[in-house]
Parts: sequence; structure tokens; C-alpha cells
Amino acid sequence: MTSKILYIILSLGDFFGDDMSRIIIVLSTIIFVFLGNNVMAAIDDSQLLCDNKGVCYMKDSRKPFTGTSIEKDKYKTIFKNGKKIKRTAWYPNGDKRFIKDFLSKEYTYWFLNGKKKEEIKYKNGDKYIVRWDKKGRLKSKSFFKEKKIIKRTVWYPNGKKRSEMILKDGKKTYKSWDKDGIERSKRVINRGKKENSIMNFKGLKMETKYKDGKKWKTLFFGKNREKRAETIYKDNKKVLRTSWDEDGNKRGETKYKNGKKSLMNLWFKNGNRSETKYKNGKRVLRTFWDKDGNKKGETRYKDDKRISYIFFYPEGEKKSEKKYRNNKEISNISWYKDGEKRSETFYEDGEKESQIFWNKEGNKRSEIFYENGKRVKHIIYNRDGDEISEKSF
Repeated sequence: MTSKILYIILSLGDFFGDDMSRIIIVLSTIIFVFLGNNVMAAIDDSQLLCDNKGVCYMKDSRKPFTGTSIEKDKYKTIFKNGKKIKRTAWYPNGDKRFIKDFLSKEYTYWFLNGKKKEEIKYKNGDKYIVRWDKKGRLKSKSFFKEKKIIKRTVWYPNGKKRSEMILKDGKKTYKSWDKDGIERSKRVINRGKKENSIMNFKGLKMETKYKDGKKWKTLFFGKNREKRAETIYKDNKKVLRTSWDEDGNKRGETKYKNGKKSLMNLWFKNGNRSETKYKNGKRVLRTFWDKDGNKKGETRYKDDKRISYIFFYPEGEKKSEKKYRNNKEISNISWYKDGEKRSETFYEDGEKESQIFWNKEGNKRSEIFYENGKRVKHIIYNRDGDEISEKSF
């Protein structure tokens, strides 16, 4: 009789929430007085002490506690033989926050607005987790078997699938979709080893292939499914990368050594070509040719920083040379086709400091001086190199 009355009271507490927790204490006390000492009234949580095994006792008692505790009118916990059986929590406004069953390990959470947030259930030993957003829309579902996740599905707010993982016969398959339901990616892991994967983005497609769990080839395709790039790997390190344009013409080829760039060739639509050499993955020399195969330019690097850039005439003679320090230009020299110096420009901290120009006979034509990047003096010479005028700015 007494146990049935207690069960009804506790059930009312779950139903009515925060206000009912105070009623429980009063009613439990009345039962204790009128029905005997076999029933323990609800007590304040501060009156309990728990050992390191999770068994709880009332202060000054060696007997494991059986009954109900109330904590700051926010939590109600039911105990049996010192062990927690069930716990209910409320938000400050009195709405239910969660219910947790310690025996079945099932629980339910709610948002502050009263919408269900998360629910964990068990069936035949299998675990199910369902989550919702604050508007009550399904967010995800997860299914576990023997503590292993077997399937997990996630949805967009519009109800379309966002991602899904399925484990079957040791093989994990991952898929994802965009908000319109178009598949974005798919990858497979078979007993810990990666297999082929596919990714789609704005009409482009990337496919990665594996051998014995190691990446060995990556392919990129254009919007018309034409092959645009291919990367070959060995021991998960890049060996060769080749790229093509939409018409199938080769546009790039990069070779790697120990996973670092060693040589890169580029072919341009106008027929020009460039070649870049690397050492330990850092640029050393880059050379340009025109469509007729004539050397057009050459850039040298040190510690992957540009130190000089040389232009050539079609016949191969040096046309100009720029020098750099810390990626800032420090000088610029140009020559006539016959090798005579044509001009020379000096820089300070990346800004022009002075310029000298010569005619084809090798005599000075003019000199220009700068301060803070602005011209301040201009000296002009005649054909024989004699000064004929000077102007200040």
C-alpha cells in the first residue's frame, strides 16, 4: 500500500515539474508519520554522502539510502540501496530539462522552449540516439551495436540528407549531399584501410584511388567529365602531377622527389612555356620560352626567394636584368642588342634612388635622382656625353 502511494506521488512529481517537488516533500512526510517508519520521506540532497563506488548514504548512517532527494528545486533523484535509479531535472522556469534512467541508461533531453532535443533508447541491447533542432526538426539518427556505430544519418533543416555513414561487414561507407540532394562525396574504409573516394563540387569531380590502404592516384574531372588533372603517389607521397585544359591539351607537369617538388613544366595557350627547377622543394631556377622556343626570361632564387630576373632578346642576347634582396628590387640594368649598356636603375628599400641612361655609342644621355620615390633632379647630356642642362624638382 505504502509503496503504491509513493509511486503515485513520484509520478505526479514527474508530471507537474518544479512546483510538485515541494508537494512531494510534504506528502512524503505525512506518509512517514501516519503509515510508519518503513517509508523514507524525500530529503534535501545536501543530507547525502556518496562513496567512491557511487553508493550514497544519509549523513550519520551506514545504511545505503533508499528514497528520493531534491536538490535546489532543480533536480529530483530516486535511490534504491544507495544507487541512483532515476533523475529528473528542470529549467529555472519549471520546464523539464531531462530525465535519465540509470538502470536502462535511457534518457531524454529538452530545449528550453519545450522541444525535444535528444533521446537515447535501447532495444535488444542495441543503442539508438535521435537528435532534433530547436524547431523540432529531425537532425540526426545514430544506431550502435555492441558499442560500435553501425549507421549515422544527418539531415539539413529542409529535410534532405546531409551525410550518412554505414558499417557493414567491416566496411565503412561515408556519403554526403548538398542541400539540393546532389551527392557531394563518397569514401570507403575497408577494415581500417582506405578505398576509392569521390568528391563533387560545383560540377567538378575528384576521385582518389588507394592500394593496400595507401593513396596511389588522384583524378580531377571538369564539368563535362573531361580529365583535368592526375596525381600519382608512391608510399603516400606525390611522384608526378599532370594537368590538361578543357580541350585535352597538356598544360602542366610536376615531378616530385621524396614528396617534394623537383621539376615543374607549364605550357600556355599562347604557345609559351616555362620550367621551374627545385632543390629540397624550394625554387632555384625558372626559365621562360616563347612559342618559337626562344629563351625569353630567367628567374633565379635563393631560399625560395627571388634574387634576379633576366630578359633576353629573341636571338639570345641579354636584354635586362633585375636584382632583388628580400624580394625587393635593388637594381635594374638593360642593354642594347650589341651588348652596350642602355640604362641602370638603383633602388633603396624598394624605391627608386637614381637612374642613368646611355646612348648606343656608350655615352651618358641623362641622369635622374629620386628622394622618397619622387624625382628631384634631372641632368641631360649631349651625344658626346657632355652635360647640357640640369633641372631640379
